[in-house]
Amino acid sequence: MLIALDISESFIFAPVLTAPATILSCLNSNCKVVPVDADPETFSLNIDDLQKKISKYKSTRKGAIIVVHVGGIIDPKIHLLQKIARENNLFLIEDCAHAFGSTLNNEPAGIWGDAAIYSFFLTKTVTSGEGGCVVGKDRELIESIKRIRNYGKDNEGKHVIRGSSWRMNEFTAALLYGQLKSYFEVKKELRENVSVLYDRTLDGKASFQPYKLHPSTTSGYYKYIVCIREGLEFSYDEFHCFMKENDILLPARVFDRITIEEPYLHEHISLICDGNFEIAKRLCANHFCLPIYESLTKNEILYVCEKVNEYFANIPQN
Repeated sequence: MLIALDISESFIFAPVLTAPATILSCLNSNCKVVPVDADPETFSLNIDDLQKKISKYKSTRKGAIIVVHVGGIIDPKIHLLQKIARENNLFLIEDCAHAFGSTLNNEPAGIWGDAAIYSFFLTKTVTSGEGGCVVGKDRELIESIKRIRNYGKDNEGKHVIRGSSWRMNEFTAALLYGQLKSYFEVKKELRENVSVLYDRTLDGKASFQPYKLHPSTTSGYYKYIVCIREGLEFSYDEFHCFMKENDILLPARVFDRITIEEPYLHEHISLICDGNFEIAKRLCANHFCLPIYESLTKNEILYVCEKVNEYFANIPQN
């Protein structure tokens, strides 16, 4: 998408709380990537930090803001991100890798940006094993992306733009088609049922709180996020080991660390690390995710809740 939008030699403002893949895609554009701290309520972009950095880093070429719907949470302030992007001549790109099935005011993820990306990687709620897709309202942009995914060739087979072999094969597409149908017919409701039973059974009291969505949003149920309350002496590694000893394998957290703590990204000269990113670091350290796949039985869910409650009943608080 960055190739199609002709984003290069500029600044891309991206969340520090995201997967390295978000940043790595930007490095190919010869842009300077400016990480932005997180919003403590939504895991999304911190508006204050974003505006400060846009004022500080400017370019004559059009850059971009990338917003990631972390854990499938669509920030109710995304309309403000639209306004900020428009006022500062920046593209708004939505990373919807976690957000298939998520909505804000009954509108699906992906409609607020100039374009958006979905992932169909193996761990996602809808999967083709590998791959993803781009969505957008600009037909010319989508046609350009179609050429880019096929070595940059036009309808006459001439290479007119930089591209590569990014095509989804027919076998993968057939698998994905079945997944798309079953998600809305069966899978989303099953995952929602798991989430509802967790909500009813977990007893965090002063220790933890399952993430509560804003009333205007709905979840695609990619992750079931539990937030640790401040003042708790919590070690995720110890908790993970405890659950594993009780035959419960936890799924990955939304992110284990911020991107600038990844060795390669930390050392990369195109990354402008401006700030301490305390909010994002705190969010990384103080949350965990519970299994939410659709084949979980009621007894299995209750057992998970029992062990979570048992672990946190014995944790000291500061």
